[in-house]
Amino acid sequence: MTAVLNQVLVFGVFLLLGFILKKKGFFNEITDKAFGDLVVFITLPSLIISAMQFPFSKKLLLESLILLAISFSYYLLVTIFAEVVVKYFRLSRGTAGVYKFIIIFSNVGFMGYPLLHAIYGEIGVFQAAIYNIGFQVFNWTVGIALLKGESIKSIFSWEQVKMMFVNPGIIAVAIGLSLFSFSIKLPPFLAEALKEIGAITMPLSMILVGSILGELPAREIFSDFKLWVLGIIRLIILPALTFVILFFLGIRGVLLAIPVILAAMPAAANTAIFANKYGGDAVKGAQGVFISTVLSLITLLGWIYLLSYFKII
Repeated sequence: MTAVLNQVLVFGVFLLLGFILKKKGFFNEITDKAFGDLVVFITLPSLIISAMQFPFSKKLLLESLILLAISFSYYLLVTIFAEVVVKYFRLSRGTAGVYKFIIIFSNVGFMGYPLLHAIYGEIGVFQAAIYNIGFQVFNWTVGIALLKGESIKSIFSWEQVKMMFVNPGIIAVAIGLSLFSFSIKLPPFLAEALKEIGAITMPLSMILVGSILGELPAREIFSDFKLWVLGIIRLIILPALTFVILFFLGIRGVLLAIPVILAAMPAAANTAIFANKYGGDAVKGAQGVFISTVLSLITLLGWIYLLSYFKII
């Protein structure tokens, strides 16, 4: 419980720093784009590869395949759920895409990894990386289509199918899985370099989100009631549905805890980063990240308590 509280407060400090830096003129649109590209193409792939440096075992492989099946099922169902829910918000296409993105994609990497490391250690990070394959596939196809204001049907175009397999996240996972499958250990200097580069992903991404938020007057950050509703959906309804479905399917232990904990994360930090990059409403994205992160200070503690009560963790 203390680890969860401390981690969320750390995120808050980085958000505030980015907000202040934008207000004071240290950051601008050019730096936002540069740092966004740095996170997407360099630091996050490094984090993924570093997290998957584990020796091969059949038990771990079986658990990974189950988590992978749960992950793809989750993202398929939650994409349909988002399409239905956001219709009732009566939004422009660009803003609707950001709202759907907030519902579908949680902060699995930047918050999920540190939290699962606090609970399970290195193995928690490895299994989160496996589960996040579903995130990466949907993020680089469905997610980008939504932020561009395009129909989900557009993901079946050749360009989107190519992006499904040729993107930094999937390439990093493919490299990590290859190293795991053959129990290949990277040279110490390279492993350490990737670990150090990956370690700056979380602070840099949250500072960037804070910087994007800095474009808004402070009084407007919490002003969108619809984003509060999305926060409740994101932090309470989706993890509750995930818990109930998996529990009644007989899933227990880490195979239940990881999907529920990652579903209970606030909106993905790359909501604002990707919206900024692909022409979506980056300000609404940043607002959604900020509001859901603040709310998660309470809800994550509740979910950890619930999982502990049922002896899941």
